[in-house]
Amino acid sequence: MFGDTAWGLIPGMLLVSSSAKKDARATALRYLAQIPADHLPCALRINSPETKFGLNDLQDLLNSPAEPDYLVLPKCNSAALIRLVGNLLREAKKATQIIGLIESAKAIEALEEIVTARSSQLPWSSARRIWQATLGQTLLGNRCFM
Repeated sequence: MFGDTAWGLIPGMLLVSSSAKKDARATALRYLAQIPADHLPCALRINSPETKFGLNDLQDLLNSPAEPDYLVLPKCNSAALIRLVGNLLREAKKATQIIGLIESAKAIEALEEIVTARSSQLPWSSARRIWQATLGQTLLGNRCFM
């Protein structure tokens, strides 16, 4: 707890309290809208689109000039979610690629379908590294069977 905002750090991730989500979203989108064309690749992690906060995150991204290189979707349990978000990004004329985080047993069961989802378009080796980083190292002791 820092001041009146509860937040914490997970490797590479900032947790934002519910009361600060709107401001955090606006700050991230403002930053992404003004970065130069020759920037290093940027990824934006939103809340799960299956939640109210995630829908707000996604809607604000779609309606903004921001175009992150990657959109990180937490709790991605199906390829249908990747396809839906991919379709919305295309309709908004954004070339943003999707990275779906595998965080549940349900997602593991659907892993092949998720990794090969049309909107994902990540090279297989990138999908494998992302999978190792988000799940493989934690549950499989640095072993990845993909």
